[in-house]
Formats: sequence, C-alpha cells, structure tokens
Amino acid sequence: MHDVIIVGGGVIGLSIARELAGRGRSVLVLDRGNPRDATSWAAAGMLAPQSETDTPSPFFDLCLTSARLYPEWTKQLHEESGVDPEYADSGLLFVASTEDAMCRIRRNIEWQHSAGLTAELLSPEEALRLEPQLTLCLTGAALIREECHVTPRRLIEALTGACAVKGVEIRSGVRVVDVLHADGRAAGVRTSTEHFSSGYVVIASGVRSPEIGGLFPAIPVTSASCCGLPSSWPVARSSKRATREARRSFITQPAST
Repeated sequence: MHDVIIVGGGVIGLSIARELAGRGRSVLVLDRGNPRDATSWAAAGMLAPQSETDTPSPFFDLCLTSARLYPEWTKQLHEESGVDPEYADSGLLFVASTEDAMCRIRRNIEWQHSAGLTAELLSPEEALRLEPQLTLCLTGAALIREECHVTPRRLIEALTGACAVKGVEIRSGVRVVDVLHADGRAAGVRTSTEHFSSGYVVIASGVRSPEIGGLFPAIPVTSASCCGLPSSWPVARSSKRATREARRSFITQPAST
C-alpha cells in the first residue's frame, strides 16, 4: 500500500509525485497511456502569465509566482535526472495585427506597470527588427522580457527521471475508473483490472478527469502547441524567442537546439 496514489503522469502529476517522494512519502503514479499521449507532451511550454491575462487577479499572482520558481526548479530537475528541461529566459514578443488588439496590449501594460511589472511597447518597425521573420502585418507589439519557456517533452523526461531517482513507482497503460471511499474519505482507486488502496488520492489527469467516478464536477484547463501549422498561417518562424499574437490563440516557440 502506497501513502499516496496520483492519477495522471503529466507535468502536474509527476511534479506532485517528486515533491511528495522527496518528503518521505511512498508514491504510486497511474497513467492511462504513455508520456506522448499526455497534454503535457503537446503543450507549448510557455511560462507567460503577463501575456495571458487581461486583469490583475489572485490567479495571475499564483501564475507569476509559479513562473518565478522555474529557474531553480528546472535546475534541480536537471541535476537529479541528467535531462535538461531547456528553460530559457529569452522573453516573449506579444504582437498585434489590429488596432483593437494593440489597445488590449496597451491596457495590459498599463496595469502591469502600476503593479511593478516590466514590459516595453514597440512600434511595428521595432518588432520586425527583433523578429525579422514575422509574417503578420503589425500595428505594434510589446516585449515582455520576463516571460520564459521550457521544452515540454524534455520537462516530462526530466520529471520522469527525477521521480525514478526518488523511488516513485510509475505504471503506464493503467486506466483509473473510480475513486474508492471509506468513512467519508478516499480509500484508493479502482482500475479496469484491479484495486489500489491508499489514504490519499490526487487526481491530475487533466481533460480525462471527468471520466473518473467518485469525483466532484470539475472544469479541465489545457494548453496546446501549434507545431505543424500550415505554412500559409500568419505565424512567426522564429528562432529567438516565443511569439504570440494578441488577437489569435496560437503561438510559436523557438526550436530546440
């Protein structure tokens, strides 16, 4: 019997498993597929709270604090696993192709400056000097130097290695069907083939979580990478920094070297 069962082997599940194992808990991670099936594998890897919010909020504060932990955290993962998650603090270019989108960027920068955060407004010409391969017709941009990114596939590999070092048991290809209860609290999980007992169960299976019985309703949140977009789409083919456009929902990330 393990101290904790974690359902889901993506970044969230493995991060929790590593932390608990480092505090002396025995941990079992159950994942229905393999790392290449997870949302984390397809994520864009952006640590970009400033460009992803329009208003200050407690959630924004949480995201900002989380992003600031990444340099030391990824360094630890590299040392433990031998795999570099490729954390890069090259900043993010937030571009606009319409006046409405540029107004949004200006509004965001205004309240972020008042909160002590940094971001620089750029003219279209200045943005193109930074990223000559931008294919959008620009009305302006902002350079947010504190926005960073990792390579999600490398991060998953680093977390898997770090978990192995700390004694976490990871089982792939195991579909959790229900959370078991006893005396009003979690008592383990039932899979399609067997039962696992534990006094603590953590659900970290993302969009698959609503498929698990015995849970309260939840709203899953995901992110996605845009690798393989048609060449006709107006994206930046950048090798310098992550780039996103204020009006659309896609981004590009620098290629790993």
